Formats: sequence, structure tokens, C-alpha cells
Amino acid sequence: MGNPSMAKSARPLAVLGWLAVLTVAGCNLVTAQSGAASIVLMPTPAPPASDLNGEWQAVAPGVAWRELVLDAGEGWEVQVTAVRFDPGAVTFRVHYAPGEAHTIYEWARQTGAVFLINTSFFTPERVANGLVVADGQRYGQSYAGYGGMFQVSSGRVRVRSLRQEPYHIGEPLDQAVQAFPMLVDPGGVPAYDEFDDLRARRSIVGIDRQGRVIFIVLPVLGLTLYETSQWLAASDFDLDVALNLDGGGSTALFFEFGEVCKVRVGFDRVPAVIAAYPH
Repeated sequence: MGNPSMAKSARPLAVLGWLAVLTVAGCNLVTAQSGAASIVLMPTPAPPASDLNGEWQAVAPGVAWRELVLDAGEGWEVQVTAVRFDPGAVTFRVHYAPGEAHTIYEWARQTGAVFLINTSFFTPERVANGLVVADGQRYGQSYAGYGGMFQVSSGRVRVRSLRQEPYHIGEPLDQAVQAFPMLVDPGGVPAYDEFDDLRARRSIVGIDRQGRVIFIVLPVLGLTLYETSQWLAASDFDLDVALNLDGGGSTALFFEFGEVCKVRVGFDRVPAVIAAYPH
């Protein structure tokens, strides 16, 4: 649901971040479900924070992942996981189950996607806020005057500010999700200028200046929205625009491509995800 709260982290506590971060070789996923069923994985030992060198690791043409530890100052360290796609390397789809909610593992089994990330704030009834477009079918109503939208239209992938570029009823959208706030406005400008002290797990989507789509999660131990906005705009992700997709216990990511599998476990089930499928 995106609660922007967080606990403090220093390097001696960095291992706590891995309690909800499973790095799996080959993704030997037998069952993965919270609640009635159990999670059965064959994980390799998680690397210590000092081994996360922050370099992009290519797994296929146009597909790469990256892990790093962000020094947030005053003893704060935040683990970051990012997955980057050239838009031509994959097809993006939005999956939405209004009134239902699933773990990231359940979504992975149901969709067969190589990548999944939670998206969209939602009500206690598991209905997404804002507009959702899943394979051309529209749900809900657009935010007006705030927030942003990840969208796919005729194969073109965009992240746009709804304040700068409002949504108009009838726009031809194949896939779309709306969320808030914008973190980086077009041109790489920090978009969130309200100082706050609530730190949280974060789920983020951005477009870099080369047009690549970058998904970023800050699992377990995160940043405030203000800190996130400032960091993203100044980072070497080279972002042109970025949107906060959701946060808090909903934050989750699944990425399986070849021998690489990264699972960032969410604490909450979610009704909507963005998925990627290789061409």
C-alpha cells in the first residue's frame, strides 16, 4: 500500500536487509507462497554488502541488473537493486487482479514473466488507486494534478508526470499504471521538494537519458521520498524521469533471466504488477 516509513540501518545491521532478499542461483523455485503453502528455495549464500560493487551486470542484449550499497550519511546504508531493459529487448505488460492480491512468487508462477515489480497504491479491498490499463482494459480513474504514469502505447514505453502532462480520456494505451509522487521530472530534475523524515522500502521506475527503462527497489531499509528524489537525480543512473511506484511492505521484485535470479520479498500481497517478457 506504500507506507513511507522505515527503520534505521548501519553496516553492522546490513544483514537484516538480506532477511527479505534472496539471491538465488538458477531460481530453483519449488513452491513460493506465503500463508497456506511454504516457500521452498535453493538459495546460494547472500553476498556481504561489501561485495556489492555497483556495476551493471549484463545477462542478455539489452538486459542488465545491478546491486549497490548507498551511503546515505550519518551511518545510514541502504541496499539498492536495479534491473535495466532496453525497450526493444522485452515486452512490458501490466497484470491486475482487482479484489485479489498475490505474493510476488504467485505472480511469477501465474504469469511466467522474467521480471515483476509491485506497482500502484491500493485500497484495503485490493483495488488499485488511479488508472490501471492491463492489456488494453481500463480500470479506475486518473489522478488529476499530481502523480505520474508508467505507460506503453503502440510499443512506446514512457514515464510521465501527470501534473505536466495530464491524462486525457480516450488516450490509446495498451498498458499503464499510475502512482505518486514523481521523483525525477523530465530533464533529470528532482521532483519532490517536501522534506520528510519517514524512511521506507521503495519501488521505482525511471527512464534514463538513453531511453532505457530502469526499475529500482530499496528493500527493507530505504530512504525518505525527499532523499530518494535527490539521490536519483544526482545518481549515475543518468535518469531523465522517475516515478515512485509504491513502497512499504508491498515492495517486491522478481527477476529470472538465464542463470540469474533475484528475488526481493514483499511482506504484503499486491493486486497489480508490471511484468516483462523477452522477445
